[in-house]
Amino acid sequence: MGTSRTTTIVATVTSGTITLLTLPGATFDARGGAGGFTVTNANIYEGSKFLDPAHRCTMSNAFKVYFDLADLQFGASAASYLTVHN
Repeated sequence: MGTSRTTTIVATVTSGTITLLTLPGATFDARGGAGGFTVTNANIYEGSKFLDPAHRCTMSNAFKVYFDLADLQFGASAASYLTVHN
């Protein structure tokens, strides 16, 4: 039997810009920080989570999601743009 591995990226930035965020089945967790931040471009693949329940993230461009949105756990603002590629 194979083992499964989960990668978690924890963002504790108080402000700043992430130019490119790529989540290849990883979790981006922004729950522990304070203040806003910007993500310019993002590629989100199957098995990924983007956790930002405080809506701190501002999206410069549409996030590209490469799987069914029904499986996405996305904690950012519902008013933000998403582009689906499947």
